[in-house]
Amino acid sequence: LIISLPSPEFAQENNIAFSGIFLKSLGVIIASFSAYLVSEPLASLLFSKSFNYFNSSSISYFISTISACIADSFIFIMIGFYIFGDLTLFYALQMFLHISIFKISIDLLLYPCFEYFTNCLKAQEKKC
Repeated sequence: LIISLPSPEFAQENNIAFSGIFLKSLGVIIASFSAYLVSEPLASLLFSKSFNYFNSSSISYFISTISACIADSFIFIMIGFYIFGDLTLFYALQMFLHISIFKISIDLLLYPCFEYFTNCLKAQEKKC
């Protein structure tokens, strides 16, 4: 309701800034949803194909996670900050590289925790 009310004359600059922020927020929402729609099925597909090929959940995990992470980061940065934002292609690619390295590093560092919790869940399932 408040957004639809006319604003006073002195607030025109704030309206332009608000519109810019709202447009960027919409871009980030669209980018996030698009990246999710592509990367999650990709991760599942790659995990099942690589598991059938290598017969190893560890190798399949790394292949699917790293590939999905790269796809997710690329789609999110390009849509959210290059198309809807005001980043140049150089800075968007640089941001993609940094975010991908960070996300892959976190996945690799936390893999022992994921493996431990997976084994705990499997043990609980066997008790049931």
